[in-house]
Amino acid sequence: MVTWARDVGRGDVLLHRGADERVGCRWVQDKRDGEGFQPVDLRDWTAVFSMTVPDGTSVYSRSCSTTSDGYAVAEIPASAFEADAWSARPVGDWRIDATGPGGRRELLGWGHWTLDQ
Repeated sequence: MVTWARDVGRGDVLLHRGADERVGCRWVQDKRDGEGFQPVDLRDWTAVFSMTVPDGTSVYSRSCSTTSDGYAVAEIPASAFEADAWSARPVGDWRIDATGPGGRRELLGWGHWTLDQ
């Protein structure tokens, strides 16, 4: 898991064909109350993990589970990357976007992905 604060940094992932995968991130904020960085409660948020290839085409998306301690995690089954078409598109970008109360939208995490053949 990757932990990010205010500025969302890039997190690259290596996905393995034939294996279950988990991709996620954790949102923490400094509320400037002297307590330091604290997780953001995401229980009332919805989050989506999505993957695109270099030409911008969306190739996979999945809902994430969200937790009270700031995590948004996508559980990706091994069957997700079985199709032969993945061999021709083994790299791209991923991101986790969240929507919260009142329609607030946040980018929680992003990076590059590579599918290990």
